[in-house]
Formats: sequence, C-alpha cells, structure tokens
Amino acid sequence: MTDLADFTAVDLARAYEAGEASPPEALQAVRTRIDRWEPTINAVWHRDDAEADRRARASEDRWRAGKPLSDLDGVPVTVKENIATAGVPTPLGSEATVLTPAPRDAPAAARLKEAGAVLVAKTTMPDFGMLTSGVSTRHGTTRNPLCPTTPVNEAGRRTEPPMSVPMLIGAYPATVAAAPPELEPPGFHAGFQGL
Repeated sequence: MTDLADFTAVDLARAYEAGEASPPEALQAVRTRIDRWEPTINAVWHRDDAEADRRARASEDRWRAGKPLSDLDGVPVTVKENIATAGVPTPLGSEATVLTPAPRDAPAAARLKEAGAVLVAKTTMPDFGMLTSGVSTRHGTTRNPLCPTTPVNEAGRRTEPPMSVPMLIGAYPATVAAAPPELEPPGFHAGFQGL
C-alpha cells in the first residue's frame, strides 16, 4: 500500500469506506512524516496528540458503523497558527504576541471539526503573516520541505527558477504550473496551498 500520508482526502475517504485503512492509521502515517521532517523544516508549532488520537478513534467508529460525518471525517489536517482553536494560543508568528489561549474555535477550525477532520497540528507563519520568507521571530525559519537547503533572497523568493509542485500533500493534492515569482502566492514557496 502507498504511504497513507500521500493519500488525497478523496482517497482516504474511499479507503476508510472500503475498510482498507483507518483514521488512526492515517494519523500515524502523517505523524511519522512530520516527525521525520520537522527538525529540518520547522513548520509545526502546536500538537495535541491525545486529542488527535481521540478524534481519529471516534472517526474510525463512525466509518465502521457506516455513518461518517462527511468525506473529511478522519482526514488528518493542519491549520495555520492564526486560525483560532479553542484552548490554544494564536501567536501569529511573533515573539511580541502574548500567548493567551483562544476561547473558541474560529469558523474554519470549527467547520473542519464538525466535518470530523482530525487536527494533527498547528503550523507556523511569519510575523503576523506579513512576509513570504518563512522567517518568524517566535519560531525561527521555516524551510521548504521539497528542498530544505534552497536559498532565498531578501524578499523570500527562491533564487532558482520556479517548478511545479504538489499542493497540500496528504490532504488535497493537485499540481500547479510554474508561475513567474511575482505571481506565486506565499505558500507556493513551500509547495502547498491553503483551502
């Protein structure tokens, strides 16, 4: 079987429905991928493994009963640190931000949870999301997982020509054509786009 961390959300839903994979297995595959690369790319800020395990097991029970909440039920996801999740601070990438736990989920996080998605981690961002360089005063530098040693210029742009890359590996893959650097959205530098 292909590594579950490489499955699309659609492929995961089909595998869950057929009983060929489970949300806890997919969660573990994604965690293994994160653990392998995190020391190098520095993209994860917060993980609540116990809560993710609980949500994955609940999702597995729903799939076994033939009653998933949605096609996203059991799909491992991450959200940026500026998207509030109840009980977790939103540092906005900045050392200047006071770490106060969010009182409730932001709508995007709430809708993912309502759909049964499994929140694996919160991911880092540059200070207040203002730069595309991946540099944060709170977290340091986040590297491109497709080429962790790729040099960037002072504007955060790669110094070699752009390439086509997969988007949202393990959640909603697609391929985008190369674009001139001035048209590349910030997430393109890491090979991912948000929903």
